[in-house]
Amino acid sequence: MTSVAGVIETANMNLLLGADLERGGNDFVGWRGVLNDSALRKPSSAVFKIPHHGSAGADVPAMWKKLVLDNPALVLTSMASSGIPRASDVVRLKSKTTKEVVLTNPKYIGKPKKHGAANRRMNLITKSRKIVRRQLGQVCIRFDLGTDKIRVEKFGAARDLNHCKNDHRS
Repeated sequence: MTSVAGVIETANMNLLLGADLERGGNDFVGWRGVLNDSALRKPSSAVFKIPHHGSAGADVPAMWKKLVLDNPALVLTSMASSGIPRASDVVRLKSKTTKEVVLTNPKYIGKPKKHGAANRRMNLITKSRKIVRRQLGQVCIRFDLGTDKIRVEKFGAARDLNHCKNDHRS
């Protein structure tokens, strides 16, 4: 599997987009490969989109020191079908910041009914479809290019984990 993480650099702030990058099985892939790259510029990102739904393999301790500023704004999406992030993942990530946000993944209530031509067309362009029972969450991160002030706006089911019970699914 291939995943490409990226950094958005501005004059006053950087955003690290972790994509689906994981720890890595050796020193040449995943976060371990990124950290061992001699061309690595230390962007010190103020915002970090946590990869791989915050699972245990989504980060390594060294990346928090080399790639992310202290007390960053964290954005996290959950994956209901796999039950991640787990409670232990949430505790680990909450320890990194006071500005954490999670996007809740919807609960599914089944597969859609099959209706003729539209269904055949959808089957050509999707691997699977499910009916969404809950509202989706969205996060908008705003900042002025001339300052380092971050505004995190939450919409729908998105919520700040620091103001929720330990169970992220509540």
